[in-house]
Amino acid sequence: MPSSLGLLLSTTFYFFLNKHTNCRFFTWFHRNLKMKLPGNNNSIYRNYSLITALETIYVTWFFYVLLLIAYDESLIGEKDWLTYCLFASFLVWSLYLFYRLLKYNKIAPAIRYAIPTVIIFWNCIEILGRWKFFKEIWLFPEGYVLELVIILVSFIIFALLLMFMPKEITVGEL
Repeated sequence: MPSSLGLLLSTTFYFFLNKHTNCRFFTWFHRNLKMKLPGNNNSIYRNYSLITALETIYVTWFFYVLLLIAYDESLIGEKDWLTYCLFASFLVWSLYLFYRLLKYNKIAPAIRYAIPTVIIFWNCIEILGRWKFFKEIWLFPEGYVLELVIILVSFIIFALLLMFMPKEITVGEL
């Protein structure tokens, strides 16, 4: 995975120079660096499922590579002060994103916003697990039968709710 950094950066560069990504991360740079990219941003069809899938892949990929670099003892190391700073920044950033997520009043955009929010928060869980702060359930599933049953029942309930939920509903109506 660390060797995929070149591919990650080159494709990220493509999205960075693409005016039509509509990603808040890239549009922030476009706006603050006063980048005038060619083309207009108005008349383009956006496939939101594709955009969400790509965002999920890239955010996961980027943070996975970042954590691998942070854990590498020859570069940073899992007990280095920089890793502690990464943990603190992920925690603060995810709390801020969660605060912003609470302001969404429509389900679809809220789900799109929640995916990177959870991925950024999950980095804190990954780092805490690496620091042996807790025993990870996914490494020893046989020791967590009750918890796994609760998770399974939760997924079943959530699936049933999704099947019977009206098509047009906002968060405020829940």
